[in-house]
Amino acid sequence: MDFRAHMPVNHIFSIGQAPLIFSFHMSGFGCARMTYSLTRRETVNGEPGKAIISFTPDSRCETETLLGQHYRVFNIYISPSHLYSQLGEELDIVPRAFRPALEGSGTFPYIRSSAMTVQTRVILDQIFNCPYQGRLRSMHLEYKSMELIIRQLYEAQGSEVKVRQSTLCPSDIERIREAERILTNDLKNPPTLEEMARQIGINTTKLKKGFREVFGTTAYALLREERLKRADRLLREDHMSITEIAHYLGFSDTSHFIREFSKHFGTTPGRFSRSYSR
Repeated sequence: MDFRAHMPVNHIFSIGQAPLIFSFHMSGFGCARMTYSLTRRETVNGEPGKAIISFTPDSRCETETLLGQHYRVFNIYISPSHLYSQLGEELDIVPRAFRPALEGSGTFPYIRSSAMTVQTRVILDQIFNCPYQGRLRSMHLEYKSMELIIRQLYEAQGSEVKVRQSTLCPSDIERIREAERILTNDLKNPPTLEEMARQIGINTTKLKKGFREVFGTTAYALLREERLKRADRLLREDHMSITEIAHYLGFSDTSHFIREFSKHFGTTPGRFSRSYSR
């Protein structure tokens, strides 16, 4: 999907036999509200840099798009039975909570939302910039789409294992999540580890360990990822210059921003902006 919303739209529909959906959000903010029963509801937020796996049978869905947003979303739809056969029925290689969807043993919903990793972004770039034509193009897109599915299942399973092996108690995990909110609240002047640890009431050693356990990365790497995600959005909106974006997001200078952006996205901010505006 690639469109600009010229008016806000709410769309309500029912889902019976659901496909598995692997969704990748490049730009645009919106949400989907899922209702499974009188008591079970869930909201899924779509925003730039998000990857979402969903399976929502026997549900009611209300989607909301916002005025003026440019939506670029890549979705892969695949039937549970087809993916099950592709995996050769080896369900130990996928997340435990995801297995009932593949086995057809229940209608319990599954939704996982996470930040797109560098590896995922590279595969998406190879899809969007496919150099082939005809049958070669079709084969390339099919194989790369399956690679995206494999990548998402691999990352989901890895996160599930980390959660099971976590040595943090629930209150510590909530503190680490609060530290992440504090860290990304002001990207221009982020707090130090010592300041964050003091605000949430734990020591810096536990804070560092907590970031790795909860988010699978360091606080600095998470801050860098958030800055680049915001840069992606600002470049697409085309309201600020590259120098202004670098200053606004807290990069030491424009050259630093260009280096980090190029390393992450494989192209310079200038080329990225020009290709997007064409």
